[in-house]
Amino acid sequence: MYAIRCLAVLLLLVPATAACGGGEERNGSSLSLEGETFSIQPAGQGGRLVGYDASSGERRFSLPPGLTTADGTRHFASTVGRSGTTLGQFDASSGEIVRTVKLRGRWSLAGLSPNGRWLALERATQTPGRTHIAITRADSGRPEHVLELGGDFDVDAVSADGRSLFLIEHLADGRYLIRLYDLANERLLRGSLREKGSEQIMTGYAWSGLASPDGKWLLTLFIDTRRRNAFVHALNLKTGTPACIDLPSGAGGFEMLKRYSLSLHPGGDHLFAVNPALGVVADVDLRRLRVSNEVEFARTAGAVSTVSAISNDGRTLYFASGSRLWGFDSPQGRVRGPYSVDGSVAGVDFSRDGRRLYAVTVGGRVILFDAAGGEKIAA
Repeated sequence: MYAIRCLAVLLLLVPATAACGGGEERNGSSLSLEGETFSIQPAGQGGRLVGYDASSGERRFSLPPGLTTADGTRHFASTVGRSGTTLGQFDASSGEIVRTVKLRGRWSLAGLSPNGRWLALERATQTPGRTHIAITRADSGRPEHVLELGGDFDVDAVSADGRSLFLIEHLADGRYLIRLYDLANERLLRGSLREKGSEQIMTGYAWSGLASPDGKWLLTLFIDTRRRNAFVHALNLKTGTPACIDLPSGAGGFEMLKRYSLSLHPGGDHLFAVNPALGVVADVDLRRLRVSNEVEFARTAGAVSTVSAISNDGRTLYFASGSRLWGFDSPQGRVRGPYSVDGSVAGVDFSRDGRRLYAVTVGGRVILFDAAGGEKIAA
């Protein structure tokens, strides 16, 4: 978690109120789940990846903490040992090892390109004010670029073509800059990346984020405790241009704002930001870089995290907080639920055909729901 801030003035449309309802259990004996698996990261980004068998609900594999590609097909993890660092690449659907690479020195996985072709590693240093970064190819592990930068930097992202490295520079006064390192020409560009008309130096907390599979967007949820608001920092990885999109923030309490969860529409042109504590679903138009619609529903108390998943056709979004689950029908702009879950939800995912929703509790139990109506499906 690092700090950053952007100033942006955006048009927020008048909220529309949506209906809520309950659900009944239905028999799922006619549904075939044989051979289907799904995976979640219970601790969020950077955590371990756990895979489940959809038909039995049993855990199939658990991969070490690391980063997963934007399309969810591969998982990468770094492990430091006495003789150096081991980089592991795993198949995210089966948990099987694709390849391992040994590196000299103590490196940690700091970032990757959306397509998983390029990895960014950071090395701990005993020299204050110096940052060591290596950019490697995922298929070989061979370092293509080794950087030693003057200053305190963190990796933000690597572009899909491996030509650009986006960095967060930490300043001595606690503020931050977004910087671009031109890997093609091996140089750190002067100045910072910022939205036109915004402040160059920023503050706030990066809470969560995601990258688009097409390599265009890095979308990060930021919470600015000074301005008491939440916003999405939309960084175009192809053009290097950022934009800051304010989200509905209510009274601006930190515990409420951190309950936002982001889900990207499969078409890549819309981002859904949901927050049960605020009782709002915000539709972010990535073409116009603004919130295009807000849908309100009954707020829920409790300082717990929110998880969400969107169907392959982008028409249905499910999100959960604690032991409650909601469905959002995008074409109608309607929120359904809350539906009760027997336990606090750690992650949700859709079946391949989009007809079922898997909800995994923190205890590892898998509960099936009918995606169309929200009814529990009897095992």
